[in-house]
Amino acid sequence: MNNFLLNEGYDQSSNFYDKGFGTFIYQGRKKYIDLCCGGGSLLLGYNHPSITKSYKKISKMNLANFAAPNKYAVELSRNIKKVLPQYSKFVMCNSGAEANIKALRICRAVTKKNLIIMISGSWHGSVDQLLFKTCKNNKLETLSNGLDKNLINNLVIIPYNNYDESIKILDKHLKNICCVMCEPIQGGLPDERGAKYIKKISQYCNKKNIIFYLDEIISGLRFEKGSFQNLQNIKCHVSTFGKSFGSGMPIGFIGISNKILKIIKRNDLKILFGGTFSANSSSSFIGNEFLKYFLVNRDKIIKKINNITEYFSHELNVFFEKNEIDVRVYHYQSMARIIFTKEQVLNRLQRDFLERNKSNRISKLITDLKIRGIKYPSNGVLLFNYSMNKSHIDYVIKCLKSSIVKYF
Repeated sequence: MNNFLLNEGYDQSSNFYDKGFGTFIYQGRKKYIDLCCGGGSLLLGYNHPSITKSYKKISKMNLANFAAPNKYAVELSRNIKKVLPQYSKFVMCNSGAEANIKALRICRAVTKKNLIIMISGSWHGSVDQLLFKTCKNNKLETLSNGLDKNLINNLVIIPYNNYDESIKILDKHLKNICCVMCEPIQGGLPDERGAKYIKKISQYCNKKNIIFYLDEIISGLRFEKGSFQNLQNIKCHVSTFGKSFGSGMPIGFIGISNKILKIIKRNDLKILFGGTFSANSSSSFIGNEFLKYFLVNRDKIIKKINNITEYFSHELNVFFEKNEIDVRVYHYQSMARIIFTKEQVLNRLQRDFLERNKSNRISKLITDLKIRGIKYPSNGVLLFNYSMNKSHIDYVIKCLKSSIVKYF
């Protein structure tokens, strides 16, 4: 098969995935248990009946992607409001990354300030302003070539799970901050301790009248009560969401509080939100059909995927501890990650340091799992879905135990 794509992953294999059903993804006749299922966007699994019915409806309804306001986006916004009642308005976008680009635009417009404070270890998509990480000497390092060298002047990164140091940095830059943003539970280290840190940072921001902005593109709908901020009773004035809300269709959106909306209207701010596929009718219709199903069945869906994740983490950690294996599983609700060290890890920088020189063995582990019929995500973020059952998880646990003993 000729392949002219330069996107990540397309240069590594001639075997491309062609379909998915339930918890499995397929390459021809070969099937694999997928441990992230559409990057976590498919809470119900591949081609769940509630979603396939929606695709059939689209054809019968002659629904098209109008480059104009449509009723399906309005209907979706009404159901989003049921999940996120704290927001007065929503800005629909093409993706989570685009939602973050436009959310930053809102923050700068409202505050008339340029400095972004990002919490280390967060991933906000392919957004130029945020494609940086902290090095050992606390200097920023680019994650990509081709970035405007001036972007680094408008970004400061504070250390995840280090409250005292974070506050020192925030106090230093207080007058110039347009927002403090983060992923509340990071795929790099999904852990309960992070929740306590985020809550304290949010309280500081609210006290200092700083926009505290959560990127809940992964955690939105996946966590109990519809989001991390709902679960933890955290007040945000701007937040971004996506993934699960589209149930496999490209989607992203921004939640805007009434306080921010009043500032925009009072100052007659001209903030551009346009995009050909922003609020497109297909994503809106599929997302709304899913959301209606989800709202009726939310408790059993969330309970099942949380129980699966808890079982997965517990079984493996007991095995690792009993056999003195230098590996542990971290998880928060239905997001998990295997960390290849038994040392206590507080943030991404520590994790990277403790996993140094292990990338070759991790790659071999991923290859070994694929031979056994398991697609382990290359980014290491495990996101479970409703189609999984105990037999699937038991098989994954069995294979992981065997492969990890082999390489670690």
